[in-house]
Amino acid sequence: MMICTFLCAFALGAGQAQADLTRKISVDIPASRAKYSIPALGKAAGLTMEAASNLQDEVFLISAHDVSVADLMKRVADAESGTWLHQSGIYILTRDRAVTLGQQQKELAQRTKQVKDAIANLAASVSKDGAFDQAAADALAEATRKALDQFSPGQPPREPTSRPTHKQTPIVRAVSRLLSCVDPEKLAGMGLNQRIVFSTRPTSVQQSFSGDAEAAFTDLVTQQQMYSEAFNAGQPQDTNRTIYVNDLGTPTMGPGDPHQGLGLGLMAVERRFGNVFSVQILVSDTRLATITSGTSSFALRPTPLAATGAIAGEKPLKLDADAQEMAKALSIGSPGVSSGPGAQRTMAVSSVSGGGAQPGHGFSFSFVSNTPQSIKISPELRAKVLDPEKHDPLGFVPGQAVLALAQSEGKNIVALLPDPCFGPMTHEFASEVTPSQLLAALGSTDGIVAKQDGDWLEVSPEFPAAARAGKVDRAALGTLLRALDKNGEFSLDDLCGFAVAQDKVPGLNDIDGIYPRLVNTSAANSDFSPLATGSYSLYRFYGTLTSGQRQAVASGRQMAMSGLGPDQLALVSDMLYNSAQDPNVKTGNPRNGPPIRNQAVRAQSFAFGGDGNSTVPIMLGGPISAATERTIVVPNGVTGAGFLTGSVTSQPVAQAISSSTGANTFYDAGTLGFVRSNAMQKLDPEFGSSPYDEYRMAHRTSIELTFTFNPQVDMSRSLQDISIDADSQPGSYDSLPAAFRQQVDEAANQMRNTFQKVGPMGGNRTPPP
Repeated sequence: MMICTFLCAFALGAGQAQADLTRKISVDIPASRAKYSIPALGKAAGLTMEAASNLQDEVFLISAHDVSVADLMKRVADAESGTWLHQSGIYILTRDRAVTLGQQQKELAQRTKQVKDAIANLAASVSKDGAFDQAAADALAEATRKALDQFSPGQPPREPTSRPTHKQTPIVRAVSRLLSCVDPEKLAGMGLNQRIVFSTRPTSVQQSFSGDAEAAFTDLVTQQQMYSEAFNAGQPQDTNRTIYVNDLGTPTMGPGDPHQGLGLGLMAVERRFGNVFSVQILVSDTRLATITSGTSSFALRPTPLAATGAIAGEKPLKLDADAQEMAKALSIGSPGVSSGPGAQRTMAVSSVSGGGAQPGHGFSFSFVSNTPQSIKISPELRAKVLDPEKHDPLGFVPGQAVLALAQSEGKNIVALLPDPCFGPMTHEFASEVTPSQLLAALGSTDGIVAKQDGDWLEVSPEFPAAARAGKVDRAALGTLLRALDKNGEFSLDDLCGFAVAQDKVPGLNDIDGIYPRLVNTSAANSDFSPLATGSYSLYRFYGTLTSGQRQAVASGRQMAMSGLGPDQLALVSDMLYNSAQDPNVKTGNPRNGPPIRNQAVRAQSFAFGGDGNSTVPIMLGGPISAATERTIVVPNGVTGAGFLTGSVTSQPVAQAISSSTGANTFYDAGTLGFVRSNAMQKLDPEFGSSPYDEYRMAHRTSIELTFTFNPQVDMSRSLQDISIDADSQPGSYDSLPAAFRQQVDEAANQMRNTFQKVGPMGGNRTPPP
């Protein structure tokens, strides 16, 4: 490291004999990738400059007046934690690999400390409640009943007005103890949509506990049994249904025999959203039948405080017209946000399958309160959004904001801007922001460090290694956006091509999640959201299939997984072990335990986003079980021993369009029949008429993939590709083909008959016989 620094410094010194680096210049370079900004700096300095290949996508903003070239170059290198190398007359901005590795190690250490602190805080909170005895069990049971009684049947969940502290429950007490029995660095290193399972009897794809984890599981059984008996005193225990609200839920005991002693203790930790970790724990007897299980969660650090108020006399920071328009547009474009007068309710109909479904129950419902909004931006801004390679996304609000901040302080500025700051900062500027408010937000929500040094304001990522890992591929994004703009929808090939081109998983509040919504809100909410909510590996996998492999899938032929490449097998492994969806487990005898059938109910689609049109796979049903836990039923990882089968089907669907907002969604005959049946008004009087007034025909191609790992276990995944019929034009509902409308009418009549005896949601209802 010292040798490299010396050589680089020597090279820069040698260059001074050929170029006057003491010369003073003025330069204004908007936020842009180093591929463009560094050569622009060189042009202003009268030198040839470029960024090393591994730095070309870093985004710099530079604005300085009457400063020396040497001073400016030093501050650019400092922001990057890099150096300048003078080679063959070219000044090259570079960063040593040792520096990169050092940053990664430092950030892992910082995150590990956050994990330790979070675990310590949880333990301290739990310890305040003292020992868990019968009196504590009785008091907790009574408080839990009162809290859960505030949930009326048929009503969407709401926060109770009074509730016991969830840290009093045996589950959270056990989680607190078990978290202290694992390596915190393993939790700190978890990425989004990853899952780690710790076990008292670990398989090759599980982690082991340290410390006295078995005592924690044993005590949990004793405490949960007291709590469950107290809660269910005088009323039957419902083992088929469990309600959880913020870690508070109905305590249940499984069919396992606690007198047999501990057979297996499991703790599964998942990271799905930011710095929040969900935890599931399981205790089974020696036959691997569940004794008890439960869920909890913990966060690495509390939610950042809101930005401070404006200082008296401060004026709001001024952004250019494009940045202001983008910030205002995104204030109504967030998924799931209802805005504007007369917000409608839409209902998603989800098909349900699985052993837990009751006879005759073939679908479930999810209400999403929203108005289908399409973000409207000017043609001028739209043209720039469609070309993120040239007009960098960070050049809008983030770049404008930090430049305005420097100007308000009368400072020169060098800023290295990280991609993750785009979403938070853009949303902040939907309203007026003053310099003091922005400074307060930079470190708390935007992930940026701002340092004032004399006449300079230096801005850099708080966590540079993590910022680089969150970098969006501008070329891949641009290709995707322009295809969406041209066709008005995403094709499956568009989405898979993007997934293959970019390693980073999209985030709904990241550049790659926000930009598609600026182009076509409905298509982004319905078709792009799954990539950001757990299905990225699926799209990447399908994108890597060769034409021959796709033909095998379409024909339904079995394809040995031994024929998949290493990268493809790694993606299958990621889907199996990290997905929010469990695999399908048939009747079996895992680890010589009793035959148990997976009774989980699976919802194949779920309303997500502003228009209720996304198909995000979710799980409905039972808790974690040794009989179905994927790291137990597939204990040795994904190998070439299994096989893949597929099927491809196509069905006509109608695209429903709102002529006033441009929002659109796709309905098959069954779901359109449900919408037109007015059956929702029986369930919810607030539900209005459909906001869509134009229709045209399309076809939906469904691709089903089934990965079979062994005779007991397979994993099903599905993809969809929608294409508008070539001869179809938007028109009234009556313009749809008569045969399709007849199917819709039949489905509507069936829905009306189904809900004739269903009363309005909420209030008192007499149960049917």
